[in-house]
Amino acid sequence: MSHSVIATSSLVSDIQVSGNTAYEGSQWREAILAYLGGVWSGDVSVTNRQKLNFNNTTIRLGGDGKYYAYFVLEPDFGSIHVEFSKPAELLVVMDATENDVESGLIRFVRNNKIRQLALMFKGVSPEGMILLTKGQKRSELHITTYGLVSMKVWMQRRGYNV
Repeated sequence: MSHSVIATSSLVSDIQVSGNTAYEGSQWREAILAYLGGVWSGDVSVTNRQKLNFNNTTIRLGGDGKYYAYFVLEPDFGSIHVEFSKPAELLVVMDATENDVESGLIRFVRNNKIRQLALMFKGVSPEGMILLTKGQKRSELHITTYGLVSMKVWMQRRGYNV
């Protein structure tokens, strides 16, 4: 029996690593590897502002060892439909801990059999999900978000006066 996963998403056009280095969307693998390499090596230019921006969506490590997600201008969504027929092609990260998210990201980059990565932000405020989908071309990455709040709301919930 065949299973299908259909995602409505937008093509990633730019990625920013920790607010310092910008990559074109087609360099998504290099961007994620640069981010993880910086985190794991203790590179201050990455660990000082430990976050990844995909288009308008940010994943950020909090001081509590959990990742959080929010959108900067507007949520990332669009009209590109991507369908895969094998559930094994989907990797789901259920816990937003530092280790689980970073392990999920490296597995997604390195394993060509994993076509989609779902990052679940359960038990953190706000809860939500990011779905990253590899495109038909190796250089393509698509992003879909569900339930994320804006950066302003996220910062207000943490006590910042914005």
